[in-house]
Amino acid sequence: MLMTTIRAGWLATGVLATLFLGGCGGSSPTSPSSSSFSTSSSSSSIPSVAGSYSGSATFTYPEQKTSITCPATTTVTQSAATIDVAPIQLGGQCNSTMPLGQSSIDNNGVIAAATGSGSYTDATCGVYDYTGTGSFSGRTFLMTITLTSPTCNDVTFSMALTR
Repeated sequence: MLMTTIRAGWLATGVLATLFLGGCGGSSPTSPSSSSFSTSSSSSSIPSVAGSYSGSATFTYPEQKTSITCPATTTVTQSAATIDVAPIQLGGQCNSTMPLGQSSIDNNGVIAAATGSGSYTDATCGVYDYTGTGSFSGRTFLMTITLTSPTCNDVTFSMALTR
């Protein structure tokens, strides 16, 4: 199961990098497009979300009916609606780092680059379809990414960190 966790971590890392670094659209056919992102706003000001966050991240494997939860930490800096998320440090048996980067948030705390859908090509399994959501709610940083594949096990990465 540990190898599955490591592999899922790399898949989630690839998707996170695609979302955050390719979030404005790209030339690759597997890059998300700007039309796949949702940033609605009903509040009148950008929330303050800067700080150090800690909590847990969980990898869930539906076909195997199992999950692994690991401690997770990151730091967020902010300038107006622009946020910079340091790599997520996953401890315990996950023992990995998931790079994120810069994005923007809307008045509701929705992270533009982490909310959307698309596809990600993995060298071993081929194309994974993914959906992702990311937001700040009060003092909590939430993110969920679900990856599905016709040839390999599906995995959901979910994270809830508080500051």
